[in-house]
Amino acid sequence: MAAEKSRPRVQAEVRAPPRAQEITKMARISSAFFLACFLWAGSHAKDTHKPNVLLIAVDDLNDWVGCLGGHPQTNTPNIDRLAARGMLFTNAHCQGTMCNPSRISLLWGRRPSSTGFYDNHYHVFKEPEFLKRHVNLPAHFAANGYKTISAGKIFHTGRYSQIEGPRAGQWRKGLDQKVHDKPKGWHRTWDFGPQDYEETKFTDHITATWVAEQLGKESDKPFLLACGFYRPHVPFFPPRRVYDSLE
Repeated sequence: MAAEKSRPRVQAEVRAPPRAQEITKMARISSAFFLACFLWAGSHAKDTHKPNVLLIAVDDLNDWVGCLGGHPQTNTPNIDRLAARGMLFTNAHCQGTMCNPSRISLLWGRRPSSTGFYDNHYHVFKEPEFLKRHVNLPAHFAANGYKTISAGKIFHTGRYSQIEGPRAGQWRKGLDQKVHDKPKGWHRTWDFGPQDYEETKFTDHITATWVAEQLGKESDKPFLLACGFYRPHVPFFPPRRVYDSLE
């Protein structure tokens, strides 16, 4: 996690696929790695007493970034610069071993043993009584005068099409606006290989571009902007340029 007081340059990185023998190891570590950037410049809110907040979630990242030295093939210059300019925590532990319980735990501030969520089944989003009684992170920000926006994968919400603007039901989680674009080919979980379509069409690239545009806009309210990247979550389908660069 890193804290930052200036506007970062947001850019999506498509991570290189691990070697075949590492796929099982990666699949077991199904937690979300989170970075929080506290922004005092860039997108300005009129309420100067409340900083804008950018929350970046990277699915299954583990310690495979340059500044943590978790894998020799990693190339993460943007994350490394952010860590160098802020605060880097080198001893962190995920709350759950799968996407859903880990995200629920972080966003609601409760352990899986308290939430009762241990798997990725979508039925948990029928708003069980426990979650109704407790305020999550975006709802807390919203209650304190923040505009809350989400792009990419923040909640583990299943198969939603692209959505913009307020909407009932899903927004009970505390979000004012959401942009969601899930990668295709999710059923090919254990496959990997190069992709030849344009890098700008990768979901994470689209998400990063949209988030960067939001950071450049003026805002009449302080905001919490959550940016969720799917990669390096399986399946491992990087651009051919990245795939061919591996030794």
